[in-house]
Amino acid sequence: MLLTNNEMRSLKGYILSELLVSKRTYITGACIIFANLFIAIVLQVIMLSTGQDSSNNGGPLVVGSGVAYIVMLISSILISQKKILKTKFLFPINRKIYTLGNFIVFCINTFILLLITCNAYLLEILSSLILKSIYKDFVYINQITFDSFSIGFIMSVLYIVALTVFTYLLFIVIFRYGLKSIITLSTAIAILLIFPFGRNLLFGIIMFFAGEQSAPLLAVKLIGCALILQILSYLPLKSMEVSQ
Repeated sequence: MLLTNNEMRSLKGYILSELLVSKRTYITGACIIFANLFIAIVLQVIMLSTGQDSSNNGGPLVVGSGVAYIVMLISSILISQKKILKTKFLFPINRKIYTLGNFIVFCINTFILLLITCNAYLLEILSSLILKSIYKDFVYINQITFDSFSIGFIMSVLYIVALTVFTYLLFIVIFRYGLKSIITLSTAIAILLIFPFGRNLLFGIIMFFAGEQSAPLLAVKLIGCALILQILSYLPLKSMEVSQ
């Protein structure tokens, strides 16, 4: 999407505004991730104090990724609501700025949430080293290397962004067109699940991503999918566009 100078300034302003609003998202995600870590540490101390063996291996990474998925999906649903859309489309924001700005915000928010997850993981390592020095029965197994960590981080960002954009598009259509879209989507889903060709199609789509063994190719697929879905989300907003 080509942007004029005025649109570029409006885009920057929109992104900054949305990131400020997203502080609640970061705080919510951080509270869940660190609360889970705190509970896990307390349980480990209790088990070790009673003479039971305890082990741990990258719990915050799994929990944090799940929290990031859920928080971003909820966020994408909330901004898709019609009443929210009406508050966003104020001069000089048009659908081009809104679509591109949301995509960039999705990427930044996902990155920050996973960065919080990484900090929780480092805190887990630190706490585990402390517990290991105190309790001889404590075993901490860390099989995560820098290469696997970096690849996993990048793939997690791309997966979450792609799913977020898909959810965003889906609910924009639902909130925009109401009952007609629900009936159409329900019928399409029923056909895909009932008939063999539909199930084969769904399986093929899933394996197109999940079955990819090459990280670079998977990254290209996820980026391409996210971009296409975000561009499609531009279409239902036509009647709400603000002219400049």
